[in-house]
Amino acid sequence: MKTNYILLGIASIVVILVMSAKKKEAFREGQAQACTERDVVRVGNRWENCCVRCGQGYSATSTRGDGGRCLTCGVARPPPPPATCASFTCPPGNNRNTTQQCGETGCNLTTCCTKIPREEIPNCIRHLGWGRNCLECDGENGYKLSCGKDNCELMPIVEIPNCSKQRNWGKYCINCNRGYKLANKNTQCDLIPIPNCKVQEHEFCLNCNEGWEVSKDGRKCDRIPMADIKHCTKQREWGAHCYECGDKTSGWTPSPNKEKCDAIPIKNCAKQTEIHCDVCNFGYELSEDKRKCNLIEIDNCSDQNGVICKECKIGYHMSEDRRACALLPIANCKTREEPAPKKMTAEEAAAEAEKEKEDEEQLRKQAMEPKKKLVGADFASFAAAKAKQQAEEAKQQDGFRELSRQTFKANCGSGFGKNQLYSIC
Repeated sequence: MKTNYILLGIASIVVILVMSAKKKEAFREGQAQACTERDVVRVGNRWENCCVRCGQGYSATSTRGDGGRCLTCGVARPPPPPATCASFTCPPGNNRNTTQQCGETGCNLTTCCTKIPREEIPNCIRHLGWGRNCLECDGENGYKLSCGKDNCELMPIVEIPNCSKQRNWGKYCINCNRGYKLANKNTQCDLIPIPNCKVQEHEFCLNCNEGWEVSKDGRKCDRIPMADIKHCTKQREWGAHCYECGDKTSGWTPSPNKEKCDAIPIKNCAKQTEIHCDVCNFGYELSEDKRKCNLIEIDNCSDQNGVICKECKIGYHMSEDRRACALLPIANCKTREEPAPKKMTAEEAAAEAEKEKEDEEQLRKQAMEPKKKLVGADFASFAAAKAKQQAEEAKQQDGFRELSRQTFKANCGSGFGKNQLYSIC
C-alpha cells in the first residue's frame, strides 16, 4: 500500500515537470510571434537585442532602454466597450436612460436623460412642473397635500360644539345653535350672554340680577315693574319697595318688609280704621279729625295720672273706679266756694307736650318692630311687676270701700288722696 502511494507521488511530479516545459516552449514561440521587428538597443551600460515592434494582437507591456525602444510584448487587451448612461446623473424631473450608449459625443443631458411629463392632479393649484408632484392644494375649498405630495385630499370635518350646521370639511361653522354666535372666523360658537342674567346655562337664564326676573321662555331677563303702593311717597323704581309714606303727620309708615304702607297705631285707640280712630279707650275722646285720642280731664281732680285720679279737690270724694270726683254735700251751707282750678305753667305745658310727642314716637316704633315674646327671665320680671301692680290696686280699692261704709259727720267731707283716706269738717 505504501509503495503505491510513493509511485503515485512520483508520477504527479513527472506530469508537472512536463507541463512546465511545454509552457516555456510555447512562451518562446509566442514571444517570437509577438515581435515583428528587432534591433540592438542600449540598455543601461550594455547593448541588447530587443524587440522594437510588437506583432498584430500584441502590445507593449513594458519598455526599457534608450527612448524606451526595448519592448516586452504581450497579448493586446481588447478595446473597452463604448460608454453608457448608467453612470450619468440626470437633473430632477428627468428619467435616466441607463442602457443608452453615449457614442462619440459622450454622455450628456440630451443623450442620457428624458424629461418626465407633468401629470395633472385634481385640486392642485401649484404644480412642481413635472411628474405627479403638487406643491399646494386648494385650501380654500378644503383640500390638503397627501403624505407623498402626489395627491390633494379633502380635509376631515372637525366637530365644533354648539354648531347646528357645519361645512363638509375642516373646522368651519355656518350656523350656531340658538343662544350662540359665530366667533373666531367661524371656527367656534360662543355663548351669547343674556343681559342682567346672574346664572346662565346655555341659552337659558336661571337667575337674574336684582330688579330683574326670568321671562316665561327663560331666554331673557325682564325688568320687574314698579308696584303701585298706596300712600307711598318715595318708592324704588322696580318691585314693591317703599321708602317713605309721607311725613310724620301723614299717619302712615312703611311696613317691616317695605312692601306696603301701614297705618301708625293711634295711642289709646280701641278700634282703628286705617289712620282714623273709631273708638277710643275709656277715659279718652276723639279729636275732630279722628286722628288722636285725647285724655278726658276728670273734673275736680287735683292730681290726675292718665284716666285715674290720684287726689280730688277739697270737698270732693273719689269714685270707686277712681275716675270721678263727686261733690260732698255741706249741711246748712248756703253759698259754696270752690278753689280755682290748678293751672299749668308754660314750662309744665311744654314738658307735657314733649312727653306726648315722645309717647307717640315710641308707639310708632313699636308698631314697626315685630312683637317680642317674653321668655325666661323677661317673663318672670313682667309677671312679678304685674302681680305687684294688681296688689296695690286691690289695696286702694279696699280702702275706698271701707271709707264708703262709714257714716260721715255733718259738715264733713271725705276723700282719697296721696294714697290715704281723709275727712274734712
